[in-house]
Amino acid sequence: DIQMKKQNGMELARRIRQTDAQVPILFLTAMKEYVFEGYEVKALRYLIKPVQEEALFAILDEIQSAAQHSINLNALVYVEAEAHYCHLVFEDHRQKEKIGIRELKAMLDETFVMIHRSYLVNIAKVDQIRREDLSVGSFTLPIARPQLKIVNEAFIRYNKGIRL
Repeated sequence: DIQMKKQNGMELARRIRQTDAQVPILFLTAMKEYVFEGYEVKALRYLIKPVQEEALFAILDEIQSAAQHSINLNALVYVEAEAHYCHLVFEDHRQKEKIGIRELKAMLDETFVMIHRSYLVNIAKVDQIRREDLSVGSFTLPIARPQLKIVNEAFIRYNKGIRL
């Protein structure tokens, strides 16, 4: 809300944005005059009271769904492509997403290296590299021959602390 006892809701939203640019912010208020400031703090929605219950629940469902699809990249071990899907493999679970591996690669940072046309690996998780495959945790993944030099160089740079 905009009107709170000790603090203005817009001020609070600005403070939140200083520490977290991604958290969804939803305003539910009677104060119409702050609606444009809601854009400045990148609020997901700005709802004017009274709000219909269905509209509020639809937005909360949208926020929850987005949160379930967020990915902790530090925990992502590797990605395996299958047709128009990617299997995101974490240390403790797998998740299937409808996205191509090249599209996903463009969204990831340099710690994710293409080791094969069907595999991306988090170089920070790699334990050992051999001629035809590598070990990452309990997984063994194939390395395409043309990618071996790239993978080795990325592994060495990462372990020496050189930015990829």
